[in-house]
Amino acid sequence: MISKLAEQDKRLSKRKLCHLFGVVRSSYYYGIKTKPIDIERVKLKALIRQIFNDSKQSAGARTIVAILWNEHNIRLTRYLAGSLMKSMHLKSSQEKTHKYKHADQMHKTHDNILKRNFSPSMPNQVWTGDV
Repeated sequence: MISKLAEQDKRLSKRKLCHLFGVVRSSYYYGIKTKPIDIERVKLKALIRQIFNDSKQSAGARTIVAILWNEHNIRLTRYLAGSLMKSMHLKSSQEKTHKYKHADQMHKTHDNILKRNFSPSMPNQVWTGDV
């Protein structure tokens, strides 16, 4: 808008127009410098997001690079994949492994008669079940 007004009226400079509109000149010049959108990078980000979501948010940069190379034949470094993930606010998280509980205490109603000795000496000596 400022540049159009400056072209129409030669008496008004861009400096005066920036002052009138309350715009800092450096911000004006930064705003008119448009950066072209890289279509390949946008497609790559969409593919990374799809792989990340398909892995239930557990795939990291190395896994994504491996999947891109093996399934899509796209060569990418893990550092670039990591920076793209960071720009999209994607952070991988692995599920915690299930920790099985061992019977350290005696059960309130049933004693541990078997004591993890699962090889009885004769048939029908010990019966077990799963609850």
